[in-house]
Formats: sequence, structure tokens, C-alpha cells
Amino acid sequence: DPFHYLLPSGKKIRGLRTGHVDFSSSFRFGVLPGFPRRDMGQDWEVVLSVRYDDGHAQSGQVERHDDATTLARRILMHVPVAAYYPNNFAKSQYLEWNSRHAGHNEDFSSCNGFDCPFWLESPGIGSPTTEWCWAGSFFWHLKKCLQYKAGKSIVIQVQVGAELGEGQVIEGRMAEHLGIKLVRIHCPEKFHRDNAKLITQQLGDAGILIWNGASSYFTAKEHPDWRMPGAENLRRGPAL
Repeated sequence: DPFHYLLPSGKKIRGLRTGHVDFSSSFRFGVLPGFPRRDMGQDWEVVLSVRYDDGHAQSGQVERHDDATTLARRILMHVPVAAYYPNNFAKSQYLEWNSRHAGHNEDFSSCNGFDCPFWLESPGIGSPTTEWCWAGSFFWHLKKCLQYKAGKSIVIQVQVGAELGEGQVIEGRMAEHLGIKLVRIHCPEKFHRDNAKLITQQLGDAGILIWNGASSYFTAKEHPDWRMPGAENLRRGPAL
């Protein structure tokens, strides 16, 4: 059964396919991987480091189907891996509200997370709100992943094109600061028919998944000739 999640207690939570991408599970009411049930001892297994998408994920809209980041998230979901995706959550609202720490990180690139005032005043207490600086929130989630997975905590950095985004460089420094393993997967282009294969192979090389080499279904209707592996072709790798 590829649609399951193994809790630290050893209990296996099984789920059912609800579509090509998503599956439902008693792990939570919704989609795995999603927000973890910390009252059940769950937390993020990996943290994704990606370029900011200008709010598309938060609004429920996508600029175009099957860009490299979308494919990486979908492949991890198939394995399945509970991956924190920062673009899903609004942050840095303090800059608009003129509330706590006004003026902090106005350029979005002068905070390292571990020195963020939002983190320093409430480390490990509660969850970051939309008011928090994005960097402090990212660092908070890294700490949660580290506490849950210890030496197997991972940051998966999706590099698209020749360079990382400014925020991704900072996120890499946070991972280094905490001693978390950083796995970088690289797609030369944001949209390419071979991206799914490139991403799956690189995640396999990093031990995050095991792929049998088969591609089971087409991607979105915008690209009917692009294929990617489904859950029946993937399983969790030794790095997890």
C-alpha cells in the first residue's frame, strides 16, 4: 500500500487514492502530506526551500501547471513524504500592520532566521503567525523538523535555472547553522518535459525515494505528452 504513513510508535495509517495527486488518510482530514498532527507526535519530515511564487500557492492559483516546484511537491506527496512548503503560508505581515519589530527585514534578505526577533522572543512556543518575519518562521519549522527527525532531518532545495533565489541562499545558511542535511535538486528550466524525471532521479540519488524507473501517468492537460511516476512506482528511501 503506497498510501500510508508510519508513525514513530510503529502504527501504520493507511489511506485511499482520491485522484492522480492526492490521497485521503486518517492521518488528518485532507491531504497527506499536509499540516502535521503534533498531538499525535507527528511533524515535518523534510522542509522545502523554493523560490517565492508571488502568492500563487496562498491564493490557490497556479501560474502554470507542472513547473519544477509543482512537480517536486507532487513527487514527494506520492512517496509519501510530509514536506513543509513555505509558499503555502502568508508571512511578514508585520511590515503592513506596522506592529512588532517595525522596520525589521524590510528588504526580505537581511534576517538569517536564527537571529530573527520573532524567533528569539518565543523560541518553540506556539506556531508562527502571519505576523512573523518569513525567515524566523522558516527557522522555526526547521527546528521542528530537526526535533522530530534528528539526524535524518532534511532540507530539499529546488534550484531552477543557474542560480538560487536570495531567500534560498538564506535558507541554506539556516540549515547549515542547525547542521541539517541539505539536498539540492536542479532543473535547468522552470518548465521542461524532462523535469519530472530529473527530479525523481536526483531525489533517488539522495536516498529520499526509491523509483522503479516507470512513469505511470500524464501530467496536467497543458502538457499531455509529459509523464511522471505515480505512487505505485515510488517508495520511501533510506534517508528518511
